[in-house]
Amino acid sequence: MSVQRLKLQTILWVFIFGIFIAPAQSVRIGKTQISGVETGNWPDFQVLLNIENVKDTPISALKNWKFDLNWGAQTCSVLNAENPEAWLNQPSQVIMIVDNSTSMSGKTGFVEQAYKIFIDGVRKHTEVSIIRFQKPDATEAWGAEFIVQTSNSQYFMKDQNLFSSMTSRTFLYDATYQALSFIDNFIENGQKSVVVLSDGLDVGSSVSYSQLVQRATDMNIPLYFIDFSSRRDRNDKAKDLSSDTYGFYAASSNPKELTDIYFQILTQINNQVIIDAKYPVSGSAIPPNAELSINISDENGSVSSKREVTISPDRMEALR
Repeated sequence: MSVQRLKLQTILWVFIFGIFIAPAQSVRIGKTQISGVETGNWPDFQVLLNIENVKDTPISALKNWKFDLNWGAQTCSVLNAENPEAWLNQPSQVIMIVDNSTSMSGKTGFVEQAYKIFIDGVRKHTEVSIIRFQKPDATEAWGAEFIVQTSNSQYFMKDQNLFSSMTSRTFLYDATYQALSFIDNFIENGQKSVVVLSDGLDVGSSVSYSQLVQRATDMNIPLYFIDFSSRRDRNDKAKDLSSDTYGFYAASSNPKELTDIYFQILTQINNQVIIDAKYPVSGSAIPPNAELSINISDENGSVSSKREVTISPDRMEALR
């Protein structure tokens, strides 16, 4: 037997032997966060989850996941646990609020870059809407207007000139409230997120901060704020609001430093999945204030997440 042939046989045996003795590479469940909850079809409800790297996990591994879901003291059924395609491929709605106030002069190029990154980066089956500020008048009480409403055309979205007109005031609360109202009234199914690109505090909105907080916490939809302001003008209220809605807040007066943040938020949005569930007590009302918790497990381990869900009396009445 030639030396070359002997070497080839040795390599082949090592390869075959390695296949049988090498342990199968495990796929661990990524870090999980409850980012929202939808209760419009109670006692059926939906839980929005951010699961790290879920899009890179094989379907075969996802089918082995076990879900334990509790709302307060009640154990809830997960209806689509064995159908990961259903909770992975839900439609998605992202509303982007773009600050076109005069204080954004000099930053518009960076803001355009930001929203184009989002438009290019959202996953399939995602519709993007864009809201900018406008001066309230006799026909429109809110300082906000839709420039694009639910489009999935990247070309059309990126072709918009969001700074063709600019406002002297920052109608941040009006615009955010309008985004939440649009989602509540017109978007029934799928993942929902609001991304805000602004550079400072609200000035001139008809909606108060307390009204916005109530609306946002009732909706249980994550708000992502990117603050372009200088350090002395940072929007602490936006920071608090993003925390209360389990969203995200980042700030820098140097827009170049925020590019990585865009992709971080995009990753969170694209890793959202929706779990369909049912509350076990027939005829019961939605708990107005209770902890929602979930545990996901497989043969490699488990991850958990929990959050407080608070629903105001006004919201409870609207859901009846």
